[in-house]
Amino acid sequence: MNTIKELCTDDEHKDLNGSFGNGVQKSSSHIQRKEHNHLGSWFSFTTGNNNGNGKVPTKRWFDPFYPDEDPQFDGSLFLVTPLVLQYRGSYGEEFAIVDNRDLSKLPVDYECFPDIESQEYLCHRSLNRQNLWEQITSSLSTFFLPEGFPESVGDSYLQYSIWRGIQNIISNISQVLSTQALLLAAGVGRTHSETLAAATAWAWKDGIGQVGRLFTAVLGNQYDADPKRWRLVSDLLYDIGLSLEILSPAFSKYFLFMAALGNISKSIAFAIGISCRYSVLKTFVRRENLGEISAKNDAQNVVTGMLGTLIGVWMSKCLPAAPKVRLGVFLFFTAIYSFFNYKSMQVAELTTINRQRGNILAHSYLMFQNVPSVSMSNSYERFVPLFPTVFQYPHVRLGVGLTELSISIEKIANYTRQFSKEKYILSLSDGEIRVALHRNHESVDLLQLLLHIAFIRDEIQRRLGPQCTIRDVSSIAKGKCKATRRKLLQTLDAAYCERIVTQGLQYAKVHVDSFHKLLKENGFSTTTILLAPKKCVLMW
Repeated sequence: MNTIKELCTDDEHKDLNGSFGNGVQKSSSHIQRKEHNHLGSWFSFTTGNNNGNGKVPTKRWFDPFYPDEDPQFDGSLFLVTPLVLQYRGSYGEEFAIVDNRDLSKLPVDYECFPDIESQEYLCHRSLNRQNLWEQITSSLSTFFLPEGFPESVGDSYLQYSIWRGIQNIISNISQVLSTQALLLAAGVGRTHSETLAAATAWAWKDGIGQVGRLFTAVLGNQYDADPKRWRLVSDLLYDIGLSLEILSPAFSKYFLFMAALGNISKSIAFAIGISCRYSVLKTFVRRENLGEISAKNDAQNVVTGMLGTLIGVWMSKCLPAAPKVRLGVFLFFTAIYSFFNYKSMQVAELTTINRQRGNILAHSYLMFQNVPSVSMSNSYERFVPLFPTVFQYPHVRLGVGLTELSISIEKIANYTRQFSKEKYILSLSDGEIRVALHRNHESVDLLQLLLHIAFIRDEIQRRLGPQCTIRDVSSIAKGKCKATRRKLLQTLDAAYCERIVTQGLQYAKVHVDSFHKLLKENGFSTTTILLAPKKCVLMW
């Protein structure tokens, strides 16, 4: 059946007349249930018999997502019909709606929650059934390996990572030994034990600082989606680390703590900066020469860095030793540095489509049936840390789980029916837009989603008042309308929300191809849409 093929990976397409890995087989005497670790419950049953009347038993397959399509299906044989499968990384869950009368017959591995408006329960269970060790290894792989591993990377990625890891261990051993030798040569400590203590303290400072880089792995997809903002964040963290180091002489008793804290901040900044660097440098590539552009950028950094070091050495001799004076001078130069860093990010013209640029492009298409150029759309962006981006209201939560869409069984059932042919489910409730993504969503589905969200926001803006209506392209970035969540809750009733969600879906489906074509004509990359959703996907 087509629906089964859509839900199976390529290596799981098996002969439906043979033994498919999970299912319930119906015979005259018993039902045998088998489970599949990734796909949930699928069923096969036998029709006819071979008792001399000429009928040969035939094995047929039943898709539990569409039971009404099979006239020979006896619904009494199957207690649970899977509604949605949910995945967070490698962890999968099966959700089903169960009537109150059948609740006591459920297997013990189901956990159920009552619906306050009906006699039904929303039940779910794990598809993985991992033991503690499997849960730990799964969490570690999610933390240290790219999303979608191993399919998302080259065949040699794991070998490369292992060799690099061993190399890194040896490198850090060598650094500790070299630090001890340098301190001894510089006259730090008169004895071997004093030098060793100083080297150990310095190594701990660097070692603790490197721990901070682990936390950058959690936000890996954010750096590709918004490199400009994260580049400024990295510089802010680096400045905080330098400030702590400058203040450390005033707190000599807490040197190791302050130095380590400063190094943690600098390490995080360094990791984020490296992650964002190539996303920015790629904007200047015209002849597949990213390597050369990167090398020339390094050469420029070396020369300017050496010049800055010479000036810094000269100034350190001229300035008094008081930490407050040095901190004041440091903050002055930091302010100048931050301004120039902002200007450098402002001129970088990214062709990728992230949430903010996607919102700008979708709203422009909605208003004028056209999209701004790459240069113009980048100029509308807001990427200063701690300041809001363009189009904040209603807030969008992307990549939510099933129960985050709604806890109402009726609404969940309606969502799965309304979006049965789409690769996302969108709800507008509690003053925010919530989107659940299908496991097999593609770039064109995300473009449709951007149009859908733009339509909903425009309708809400019109309802909130004329000051909220976008009249020209330049007004997109001005953000005159600030609709708080409380105001949205007071303004938007459930019927209105359902209506504009339905209208928005119809609009997005009609216009997504035209929108896609305009984006490609204007030089935007539509191969991958970088919306940085949460790592939760569904199958329905």
